[in-house]
Amino acid sequence: MKAKHKRWLVMAVFVLSMTALLLIVGCSPKANTVDKAPDEPSIQLPDWTINTNCLSCHAVEVDSMSDDSSPASAHASLACVSCHTDADGNLSKAHANYSSAKDPDKLKMTTIPSDTCVGRGCHDYEALTVAGEGSTVYDQTTGQSLNPHDLPNGDVHYQSMKCASCHKMHGLVDGISKTATEVCNNCHHDNIFEPCSDCHGDEN
Repeated sequence: MKAKHKRWLVMAVFVLSMTALLLIVGCSPKANTVDKAPDEPSIQLPDWTINTNCLSCHAVEVDSMSDDSSPASAHASLACVSCHTDADGNLSKAHANYSSAKDPDKLKMTTIPSDTCVGRGCHDYEALTVAGEGSTVYDQTTGQSLNPHDLPNGDVHYQSMKCASCHKMHGLVDGISKTATEVCNNCHHDNIFEPCSDCHGDEN
């Protein structure tokens, strides 16, 4: 009887040991065992269209849609193509026969025309201009008072600046102060807002 109990005890210990070993091996971190050359592309989009699912590659942008600290969260009900219309054809170019060894870090070669934001029933320019009267975004860093939605008339501002120049939708809400200041300082060096010809002559 004792020998029989010993055999059962040994068998039980053996089974428990093997189960524990399998659990340890099964749950331990695994090295990448995919047989793939280091520079072999993992993403290929030869059949990309404007309606291709963006989620498969652009996880950072998709995540920002549910992040309250990002302006994109206010647009969470919209499809990506509502804003990324590919009006300039750059998205099509960027995805044509695209291949890469890793997912892209961020959106590149994409432009959002201002008329995508204004004039389609989304944002009203006059209302934005009134709302911008109390803006201190630029004042905080330069001491200059500026309504960012009431810029001087002229092709220079309207050709070179778009809503998305300052409003980085997939960034942070409070990042606009830095972004807007940088946009203005691209042309207004040293925070000088007098006519460009005062420094540059008439060549501007």
